Amino acid sequence: MTPLNQKAQIFHALHHNQDMLVLANIWDPISALIVAKAGAKAIATASAAMAEALGYPDGEQIPKDEMLGAIARIARVVTLPLTVDIERGYGETKSALQDTIERLIDMGVCGINIEDSLVEGGELRKPSDQALRIETVRETAKKLGVNLFINARIDCFLQKGIPQAEAITDTLLRAKAYEKAGCNGVFPVGVHDLPIIQQLRTSIKLPLNLIHIPTMTTLQQLQAAAVDRVSVGPFFMRASMASVQNIADQLLMNADATPLEIAMDKQFSLKALLVNP
Repeated sequence: MTPLNQKAQIFHALHHNQDMLVLANIWDPISALIVAKAGAKAIATASAAMAEALGYPDGEQIPKDEMLGAIARIARVVTLPLTVDIERGYGETKSALQDTIERLIDMGVCGINIEDSLVEGGELRKPSDQALRIETVRETAKKLGVNLFINARIDCFLQKGIPQAEAITDTLLRAKAYEKAGCNGVFPVGVHDLPIIQQLRTSIKLPLNLIHIPTMTTLQQLQAAAVDRVSVGPFFMRASMASVQNIADQLLMNADATPLEIAMDKQFSLKALLVNP
């Protein structure tokens, strides 16, 4: 078994444990190393956080080569299984999607998220069209000999003006279609109510991934609902940047270095993390 498939095997197994897999989504090499040192079992990117860190809005606005370059820099320092959010796949044609997957696998990526939105918060692909794209991802990875973990993001709950019952029905329909196409996990975004989570859990047989918003649920509640994987999307990065903003505001607007001094007291060491610069 190749080293990459060993990581893929580990990553697959993390979705079938009694304990829920918790992912602190990162956006650059140093955040990946910080998360790894904190005890992460795998490293996961957040596409919005990566785009924002590079000066772009979310929604595949970042050029493909720039996004892949950012992932390559993360992959260079990561030894844990690495899964990346590729939004719609950075390629509308079959050959362009294949190129994305081939390049990611060459970097050492063993998992992806791929979404079925055509526009963030708007129209979705037809389930049959998205299923074909998932099949393309699976076939591409198989040809390269890698058991890539495909996490199928379903965006029904992000559509505006869609009744909740319709969103549930469409999510379940898509989950079945994507499972048949070869995905390994289901990722309905925008679901936060425990009764709906429990309803989806009952009907979806594949590992279930949700974004965790602390004001909506607790990790303990999601664990009790048998959610298999929880991520925090761009919120980890945005919370970090809020701390940076507070330090900058106090330092530059109020001539107060106290927040900076408090942060420095934590003795954060880049040198200790950058073992493979």
